[in-house]
Amino acid sequence: MDNKAIGARMRELREKAGLSTSKLAEKIGTSQAQVSRLETGKQGFRSRTLMKIAKALNVDAVYFFIDDTKPNAQSYGALVSRRVIDAMRSPEYTRAAEHLAALHRKKKASFRHIAGLLETLARRDT
Repeated sequence: MDNKAIGARMRELREKAGLSTSKLAEKIGTSQAQVSRLETGKQGFRSRTLMKIAKALNVDAVYFFIDDTKPNAQSYGALVSRRVIDAMRSPEYTRAAEHLAALHRKKKASFRHIAGLLETLARRDT
C-alpha cells in the first residue's frame, strides 16, 4: 500500500472513532498539520508513528497494509497470528525496522558512491 492508501485508512478509522485531527495529534504526540499530511499521503509514515496511530485508533498496525478488498486478503501476513502482532507492537521490533531501513539507505548511498568511482575510473581509462 502507498502513503495515500494508508492515510485514507487512517482517516476512515479516525472518523469512525469520532476524533478530530487535533485530538488524534494530541493522542500520538504530534501536530494537527502532520496528521493532515499523513492522511492525505503528502508525508510518509515512520514505523514508530504508525504504531502510535494504530494504538490510538485501537487497531493492529498491520491493518494499514492488508487489502481486504481482495479475496485472498487472509494470506497477507498469514493473517496474522497473535504472536506476530505482539512482536510487531514491541519497541524492539520498531528499533529493528528502523535500523534495517537505515542500513538500506546507507547501502543505496554506498552503491551510488561505488558507481561514481567506477565511472571516474572508466573515464580515466578512455
